[in-house]
Amino acid sequence: MLELTAGHFVPIAVNGKLVYKRAEDLKVGDSLWESSKITEISKVEKLGLYNPLTLSGSIMVNNVLASTHSEWFLDSIFDAVGATEYLPYAYQAVLAPVRAIYNIVGKEIYAKGYAAIDSFTNIAEFGTKYGGSVALALGIAGLVLGSKV
Repeated sequence: MLELTAGHFVPIAVNGKLVYKRAEDLKVGDSLWESSKITEISKVEKLGLYNPLTLSGSIMVNNVLASTHSEWFLDSIFDAVGATEYLPYAYQAVLAPVRAIYNIVGKEIYAKGYAAIDSFTNIAEFGTKYGGSVALALGIAGLVLGSKV
């Protein structure tokens, strides 16, 4: 059993190819990637906010592979051009600078820095509200710096 929000992505096997679908778009009979077929879908309501981010962008829940990515600022653009299945890859790329910082400074320093920032601003709310702008600014800065090398 896997519980997730309607906007979370799940890897599905379609004709032997990995395709990401939102949980709300799954159907009984869909084949989970590297797992079994979906036999039942039901809705539950629970309190809380759960969206763990992993270095790989994937997580195993009850022996079911799932993406840690869910709806965010790029969804409407990708949906409009029919590229929804690529959103987890896009969000993994957007979060690359965060993973790089984690890998450079290590778990302990990263956790202390995260806690310090989170003590004066809610990181989850900030990311939801300003994530697109920050990612765009970092992307442009990377292109500018890269062109000067």
